Amino acid sequence: MPAVRAERPCPNAVFLPPDFSRYRAVSHQVREIFTRHTDLIEPLSLDEAYLDVSENKTGLSTATQVARTIREQIRTELNLTASALRVGTSVLCIGGCSARIGKTAPRCPGSC
Repeated sequence: MPAVRAERPCPNAVFLPPDFSRYRAVSHQVREIFTRHTDLIEPLSLDEAYLDVSENKTGLSTATQVARTIREQIRTELNLTASALRVGTSVLCIGGCSARIGKTAPRCPGSC
């Protein structure tokens, strides 16, 4: 969520400056996890990419199994969460690794 949008319902929120060098470093670590599974990677941004896993390196039988494995590796190795979307039978869109931790929406003090 963009900071401008988050600030509207939470005008007293404290925003920390971004650490783009750290963001890039974590993005590189995530891409290393991707390359364990396939060399067919099309980056979309620092935290999102398409992966063709039709002939994945790990020998997993479905794209869903590959997605679960990648998400688990990101969680255990980097302590981050990632979303995965299967596109067709063998293409994955994986993202949100570096930018969102747990996909938790910001909350103002006193909100539900």
